[in-house]
Amino acid sequence: MLVEQLPLSFHEIAKQTSEDAVLKIVCEQVKSGWVGHKNYKNESEPYFRRRSELSIEKGCLIIGNRVVVPNILRQQVLNILHKNHPGVVRSKMLARSYVWWPNIDSCIEKYIKCCSQCQLNQNDKSKNDKIFVPWPKSEKPWQRIHIDFLDVNKIKLLILVDSGSKWIECWALNSTTAAMVIRVLSRCFCTFGSPEILVCDNGPPFGSKELKTYCINNSIKLLHSPPYNPESNGLAERGVQTIKKILIKSLCNEREVTRMQTKIDDALLSYRNTPSADTGCCPAEIMLNFKPKTQLTVLKPKIGGNIILEHSMGKSENFEINENVLVKNPQAKGQNWLPGKIMKVLSGCRYLVMMNGSVKMVHINKLKPSMLSERIHQSN
Repeated sequence: MLVEQLPLSFHEIAKQTSEDAVLKIVCEQVKSGWVGHKNYKNESEPYFRRRSELSIEKGCLIIGNRVVVPNILRQQVLNILHKNHPGVVRSKMLARSYVWWPNIDSCIEKYIKCCSQCQLNQNDKSKNDKIFVPWPKSEKPWQRIHIDFLDVNKIKLLILVDSGSKWIECWALNSTTAAMVIRVLSRCFCTFGSPEILVCDNGPPFGSKELKTYCINNSIKLLHSPPYNPESNGLAERGVQTIKKILIKSLCNEREVTRMQTKIDDALLSYRNTPSADTGCCPAEIMLNFKPKTQLTVLKPKIGGNIILEHSMGKSENFEINENVLVKNPQAKGQNWLPGKIMKVLSGCRYLVMMNGSVKMVHINKLKPSMLSERIHQSN
């Protein structure tokens, strides 16, 4: 049985940077200020041309705000960039937020041109004289959303696209009744709130009385586009088609609802954290106002110190080693507090305390200063 490859992180990038013949030289030049670097017409030339942008952080070579990927890891990073099959433009935009190496754009283009799933599911290049009616631009996220159905391997997928942020939701359904559609929309709206406008076609169940009543009760304006003519949705239909292509590439071999939903969630994580060509931002950034953690965010080392995971819960007491304290008695049978002595400070809120001849880890909430004599503490 094959063991899954561990996620790539900046630790591995730092390790491989120190072993990469070119990057090892570049790092030495960055530290020395490119002193004595005479021959620039070699593999280090691209780095020399951008030497003012180079720095080193935790063993990783950084160019601007992007981490330089060693040669041995570039194929692995290309796999991450093209996970769930975003197109060339979106893959390049994603790379520009996180990673760099010489000629990275051409590497991305060549990689995607050789992707069998992308080649088999590319658009028909024939041109027809179709009329597109663009929707007005949304003023804010979650103002107007579009919903549509997609059939993949005889499983119905309900797709929701927010026109403002390009945020997408997708559910694999066992049935396509109005009740089922209302149920999943309610689950979504309890997180983001109800939109102002809901756009769909007239096909079942979107033209049902139940959905109309649901929209009225939730102050949602329901608009219908002509059935069997999705092009009339204009620019909004582009968003629906985008996710359809992504999902078809990811789900082409899946025929079970639960496993399909797992793959859908994985595809949506990638899509939501890839910049949109329309907005220039990731849908997640617009909807959530922060960048969620992904496989690419861990490639760049954090600048500065580590995150402090523990704190003192607002307590002002700071106990020192060998200080006498009183420890809350968990049994509290006749004696609420027991004498003890601080042996080691583990963190701002945890201590090793000697009490009754044994050492125990105690939280600061269970400690208080002792006013008892040293003799009483020694006897315990």
